[in-house]
Amino acid sequence: MKYIIPLLAVSVINSFAIDLNKYSNPEDINIIKAIFAENRGDYRESSRLFLTLFEMTHKEEYIKKACEDAIEEKGKPSEALLNSVSDYLLSSKVKDREYLARELSVLYFKADNEKKALEIAQKYLSNSKDKKSLLYLALIYDFVKEYEKEYETLRKAYELSHSSKILLKEARILYKKLNRKDEAKELLESYIKMNKDIPVAVYLTLIDAYLKEKSVDNALRIYEKLYEKEPKRYILKRIINLYIYNKDIKGAERFLERHLKNNEDILFDIYKLEKNIPKAIEFVKERYRATHNPKWLAEEAMLRYEGARRKGKITTNFLKEYSALFNKAIESGANNSLYLNYYGYTLIDHDLDIKKGLELVKRALKQKPNSFFYLDSLAWGLYKEGKCKEAQKIMEKVKKLGGLKEKEIKEHYEKIKECNQKG
Repeated sequence: MKYIIPLLAVSVINSFAIDLNKYSNPEDINIIKAIFAENRGDYRESSRLFLTLFEMTHKEEYIKKACEDAIEEKGKPSEALLNSVSDYLLSSKVKDREYLARELSVLYFKADNEKKALEIAQKYLSNSKDKKSLLYLALIYDFVKEYEKEYETLRKAYELSHSSKILLKEARILYKKLNRKDEAKELLESYIKMNKDIPVAVYLTLIDAYLKEKSVDNALRIYEKLYEKEPKRYILKRIINLYIYNKDIKGAERFLERHLKNNEDILFDIYKLEKNIPKAIEFVKERYRATHNPKWLAEEAMLRYEGARRKGKITTNFLKEYSALFNKAIESGANNSLYLNYYGYTLIDHDLDIKKGLELVKRALKQKPNSFFYLDSLAWGLYKEGKCKEAQKIMEKVKKLGGLKEKEIKEHYEKIKECNQKG
């Protein structure tokens, strides 16, 4: 601090006893007293002492410190300080007029004089070229609910800095306080169009405005622009959810096809959601050619089975081709429990190879021992082998897990139960 004299080391500690009689200069003595008052948290006293120093020397740094400490203290500022700062602001000697005006305005708020606080801020800050001063004035206008003036002041601050944070404040005032929603959206749209380095918050604020008005198409348009800039997973999920909400699965599909990298699984889920089996099969075949990941073989086998089942074309020849494809997938390392159970169950259900089917289902159960789907497959395999008592015990567990809500599982339960009753 400019006012600290060389004889005061920065390491002065409260516990040191300083003999003030050593100092003959009143300025030095009051500086020491003010610093010790600050150190013990007595800001009212330190503020009073700095004001005294200002009156003795007319050094601006002292009245600044008097204001700062008065703001720190819990009580209201003294009338003496308020009057001194007000008078000094009128003089031609002031170096940092806007800083002192901001401090004085805060002090008047502390003194419960909102009218005077606003008057000071308007008088000294309205024509400022300092962003900080204009933002402070805007904050006061917000506090006193003069939202039109707040917006105008924020406009001035934005013209000085082109700060996106200020732009967002403007948009908030227009949208929420002045109910000029179209202007708010236009402001954000224009910023996105005219600038390159756009913060995510600008996009999200505009998206939120569109979603509040249920303008999903516009929200999607801005989300897609955001995704071009920030290809993050959470943004992608929101885009897909909006397409689904809009009942535009084709739109989601087209978007994912344009942004395929790292999104292959989602696009595949969309194909399945559409029940577009031919396209899904084409997709998994391409993915297998590109990656040699055996999971895509398993997915192809399941897709082909579902397609044949819906068309009622589960023939002997089809099952041979299906088994060959699934065998290749599992032998190549497709060890996910979903694939193991799916293939195992079809081997059991079509009496193709019950023993192998049970082995696959048991492998699936090692991964998910409480899956009632997998337990049902196991019980169905035991039933096919004539082990109805063992199957019944497993189906009771399936029942406890809530599996009987599934139609096919309930049918299995009844057949196994009937088998046991026949003995």
